[in-house]
Amino acid sequence: GARCPAQPDKAVSASQVFDLYLSLTRRKEIISRADALLAAYSAARDGLTTSPDYATSLRILGYDSIVGSLGSSILHVLKQAPKRQLCDLPFPQALPKTGVPYVERFATKDCIVGDASIKKGDRLRLYLDPGAPHNGADNGACYFGRGRHSCLGEDLSNWLWRTLTVELARLPLYCTIESEVRRKPDWVFNYYSNIMVRFHA
Repeated sequence: GARCPAQPDKAVSASQVFDLYLSLTRRKEIISRADALLAAYSAARDGLTTSPDYATSLRILGYDSIVGSLGSSILHVLKQAPKRQLCDLPFPQALPKTGVPYVERFATKDCIVGDASIKKGDRLRLYLDPGAPHNGADNGACYFGRGRHSCLGEDLSNWLWRTLTVELARLPLYCTIESEVRRKPDWVFNYYSNIMVRFHA
């Protein structure tokens, strides 16, 4: 119900609060960014369809993952089919890449996975892209989890991806990727702060 507050290109994102290894300086910057978001949504309270607190939480939880997933996915598709018009590209129905490269869990019991022996309490980092459709897996379903760990933004993310690709698929244009810049420092998300593409008729 209200516009998302603007964030300067080189500013720390509030979503980076999920990085367990934040320095004190970056943590202060992130808290300051979260305070600014809350203040902006509080000022726009009359235009919100929810509370400023809830809007701030959703913005922190979802923005970087959605923007990161859309950027990573469109870049992936464009790199797979150079010298083809956008209207001829085989855009997948589901996101082919994710802005959330891994999830971390603790083992609840001793077990063996392949050749690895895992003990109860071990911290595990599970990388998601090996389960992507371009690796012959389950059409990206692993990106969103299942059960109580399922992502609240799955429907929105896939709707945004389909909306974007339907529009791009109408263009009889070629494109060249001129540059791609990942946000730094960011140890949580695959997030492109800048992707430059030149379009050719």
